[in-house]
Amino acid sequence: MPQHTNSKRMKQLSGPDVVAKMLNRPTNSVALYQKVAEHSPIPMAMTIGPTHLLCVANLALCELLGTEAQGLLGQPMIDAVPTADMERLLAILDRVYRTGEATLGIDQPLIQSAHDQVYWNYSIWPITDDDGHPTGLVLLLDDATSHHHAEQAAIDSRAVNEQLLIAGLRELELSEELQRQLTVTDAIAQELARSHARLEQALSEVQALALTDELTGLYNRRGFLTLALQQMKLAKRTKHTLSLIFADLDGLKDINDRCGHTMGSQAIAQTAHILSATFRDSDIIARYGGDEFVVLAMDSDAQEQDQVLQRLQTQCMQYNLQANVPYQLSMSIGIAHSTADQPCSLDELLGQADAQMYRHKQTKYTTRS
Repeated sequence: MPQHTNSKRMKQLSGPDVVAKMLNRPTNSVALYQKVAEHSPIPMAMTIGPTHLLCVANLALCELLGTEAQGLLGQPMIDAVPTADMERLLAILDRVYRTGEATLGIDQPLIQSAHDQVYWNYSIWPITDDDGHPTGLVLLLDDATSHHHAEQAAIDSRAVNEQLLIAGLRELELSEELQRQLTVTDAIAQELARSHARLEQALSEVQALALTDELTGLYNRRGFLTLALQQMKLAKRTKHTLSLIFADLDGLKDINDRCGHTMGSQAIAQTAHILSATFRDSDIIARYGGDEFVVLAMDSDAQEQDQVLQRLQTQCMQYNLQANVPYQLSMSIGIAHSTADQPCSLDELLGQADAQMYRHKQTKYTTRS
């Protein structure tokens, strides 16, 4: 990437030396965001100074770019991160730094990475010193690669962005006020400790919001994709077999129309319970969409679709016999495998299992006809 507009700016700052100096200042507000970045499952970066030198790049960002943090820190943001529209990104960074007005995923460019042709956009807000002068920026990168996952990812990302921003700004405001009034008294020290505890709690709540489904308690789509990718890396490294089961709750629309959405939500929750009872604690079970569920199992005995279907049908039959509800619970399923000899990507597993599930559902409709 050409080093053009930033060459003059680099004369004002000295790269890694400035990063080290800023991070070692105990009162600098950049340090307050480092803990947020460490816990964030979303790619996150921080810059300092008007040339936007990278001073923090969390693990999720490094994995997205396919590089180590040491290779990014100290570089200007637009030089370290491949971008399809460098001038527009630089203008946005300069505007947020100059005006102090955050930009949360609004009018953002799509940025193309050389790593796996990934696309994402930015949410940016400023970091200021005790006098309100800008010192740097905080950036959250929202992955927009898959159009199939766009709607759910946008909902989860906005919730995480808002909660992280609220938690970070509250902590920053309290810390700055305490620093101005600090008299090294026990009371102030205790209050600062309590504020840090509140931030820890907020971070835990944000992580739970980002990864779990409120209705079922299972992982949501984002949680499944995050954990499944890690599981697939482990399976590839250890040459283990993975099985992906795609399950769809039959007739949810009919249940909602005939019995109401409360009964529909109950059917979804009971389906989640049956899946949890059928598979192991070590398997990754998630509600992938409204009536869609996925399970990723490593080296399980659930290798054949007929075996899995029989186990799930048995659980559904027991529920239908015992539960006093005006509907019958059933599922359609599909299974795909990734082995050491025939490895598949996560998207390939999802596509194969989804296609099998659809064929199973069509078979049911044909039989009823």
